[in-house]
Amino acid sequence: MSISSITFASICADADFKLFTRITGNGEHLLYSLLPPEREHQYTLRQRSHNFQLPDRTSVLRDKNFMMRMLYSDSLY
Repeated sequence: MSISSITFASICADADFKLFTRITGNGEHLLYSLLPPEREHQYTLRQRSHNFQLPDRTSVLRDKNFMMRMLYSDSLY
């Protein structure tokens, strides 16, 4: 990626991705308790971005929460 193509949004998205992978990879992380329970999959058709249950989307404000954004993000990996 060249310097001219780096945007503030891409820097933020990269930082979000790094934080989320650190949280999900470390059960002792302070924010790990904010994650929903993991789901058991009986089959593996494709690689998933995470194995957590998706909480209900109840409001626009809740959708702006970091955990909700990352859990529902389709471009994590």
